[in-house]
Amino acid sequence: MAATLIVEDGTGKANANTYISLADYGTYISDRGLTDTTSDEAKTGRIIQSTDWIETHEKLFQGTKNSDEQALVWPRAFIDVYEYPISNTEIPQQLIKAQAQLIYDSATTDLFNVNDGKSITREKVDVLEVSYSDNGVTNLQPIFAKVNEFLKPLFKTVGGPGSVTRL
Repeated sequence: MAATLIVEDGTGKANANTYISLADYGTYISDRGLTDTTSDEAKTGRIIQSTDWIETHEKLFQGTKNSDEQALVWPRAFIDVYEYPISNTEIPQQLIKAQAQLIYDSATTDLFNVNDGKSITREKVDVLEVSYSDNGVTNLQPIFAKVNEFLKPLFKTVGGPGSVTRL
């Protein structure tokens, strides 16, 4: 059974689990000539997973949550986008676009890749050979360049104008 999507509309819902509806996601991909042939149930799961991904980036976002009672990290107060303040009841279009792109990307890429913590210490090309170290740390987390570009105006700046904290 598919989960029920509860879209955050800027009021700080205590039970919200997404910033975008299934219909809005469909519009986003259609407008860009993209297709997603997975079931609505699968899309719904990916919508919630993409919300989880966005939520893990809370410390990078400008401002503060409006309330401890709201389920998600947006809406937020004290936000400027391109040097213009936005209302603390607004869910920025950059966030909505980022989530839509993340939903689309998650059809082919695991948002929360789990790795074994082993790093490659030796790799031989001819007669293929790979050696791993148990002490190494690998970061196999995917990078979502388009998503990060959408989110960039919402991130805190460091070191003055034009400098942005990156993922």
